[in-house]
Amino acid sequence: MAKMLTLTKKEIEDRTLYYIGRLSEHGDCRDSAAQDLEVSRRTVDGWCGPADPRVIPSQKLLELITEVTFRDLSVLNYSKIVDIYDEAGEFLGATNRVPEALFLADMQGGYIQRRPIKYDRFATDIVISEQQRVRSQLRKIIHSGKLARKQICSVMGCDEYRLIDMISEVGRHNFGVQPDSFKISLLETYIRAQAVEEFAA
Repeated sequence: MAKMLTLTKKEIEDRTLYYIGRLSEHGDCRDSAAQDLEVSRRTVDGWCGPADPRVIPSQKLLELITEVTFRDLSVLNYSKIVDIYDEAGEFLGATNRVPEALFLADMQGGYIQRRPIKYDRFATDIVISEQQRVRSQLRKIIHSGKLARKQICSVMGCDEYRLIDMISEVGRHNFGVQPDSFKISLLETYIRAQAVEEFAA
């Protein structure tokens, strides 16, 4: 039986410190994190402290990464040719970075679209690599809510923190783990089977 991929307390702290540090180039990043995550500054300090037994909950870590991704996109004010929309078709923002745009769209159940360029007759469609497509599939499964997070982790062979490593784009060079496409296909099979059972009931 394959070993379950898990993170140690130190590894969770490393990610917490890294992503909090990405929130702002100026001012106190921990204050920003406390405000964004709707917790106290003391709680954030506890998550970052080696002597404190607490770690950031996995859902809060995912919220933190999503906020960092949004803020990173706002810094780039040039060549914003990829528009991001949520599930209802509401415009969320624009960027020139496809992986991050796809992440934000997937987390909102939305989609991305190449912005028409008036004078560019040779503009190409958005190019998504196979690895990006696989990560996007996993994010969409998570967002759908059709499978419990623990069930997804069981199939993927990881804890919820490693699952976040699999789906995040910001910080990928430090913490990223590419999810197994075969395991994702199993999850999709479970979802289809579940839909058939519900229809037959």
